[in-house]
Amino acid sequence: MSFPAACCNTPPVKAAYTAKGTKGNIGDLECYFSGSKASKRGILVNYDIFGMHANVIQLCDILGEMGFYVVLPDLVHGKPLTEAE
Repeated sequence: MSFPAACCNTPPVKAAYTAKGTKGNIGDLECYFSGSKASKRGILVNYDIFGMHANVIQLCDILGEMGFYVVLPDLVHGKPLTEAE
C-alpha cells in the first residue's frame, strides 16, 4: 500500500504552540479558522471531550497549510471536560 507524502512528512504536534489561524463566529458559535477561504477543499474538525486544546489547533493549522480551509467549532462553548471530571 502506498501513502501520500503528506502523511509521512507531517511534523508532530507540539505541547506549546502559537496558533496561526484566527478566531471568529458562525452565528453565536465561536470557531477557529485556518487556511485560505479561497480553497476549494474544506474540513470541519471535531475534537475529543477536552475541547479546543493546542494539539487540535495545531492539527487545524497543519491541514490549513496543506491547502484546506479548516473550521473548528467550539461545541462545548469554552467549557471542556477536565481530567478531574
